[in-house]
Formats: sequence, structure tokens, C-alpha cells
Amino acid sequence: KVEPLSERSEQNGFLNLCTGFYGVYRNPKAHDARVNEEVKLEQFAEVLVVASIIHEKLDHVYLTRR
Repeated sequence: KVEPLSERSEQNGFLNLCTGFYGVYRNPKAHDARVNEEVKLEQFAEVLVVASIIHEKLDHVYLTRR
């Protein structure tokens, strides 16, 4: 079965969102000393909102091929 172009585009967009989220929020934090970090409550809220969107989308995925 060939996937419609729009479905493939949506998958690529979601992949880019996940990759970007990981790169922006996780990777720099793993390499910097947390002692010098100053984080505002609004920044935590933003991260949680994006993580929630990603998690909700992942809750509804299904296997399309093996």
C-alpha cells in the first residue's frame, strides 16, 4: 500500500518537531552545568505544552508496515 503524500508529509513534519524539540530542550541541558542555569516558570510551561502535544500524537500512532 502506498501512503498518500499528505500523510507522508505529516509524518516528516512530526519527525522534525520531535527532533527539534529534543535538540533545543534536552541536548544543551545535558552538556551545561545546571548550577549556572536560570529558568523561568514560563519556560517550563512551554516545554511541558510541547511535550504534551508530542505525547498525545504518539498515543494515537499505529503500525503501517513491518
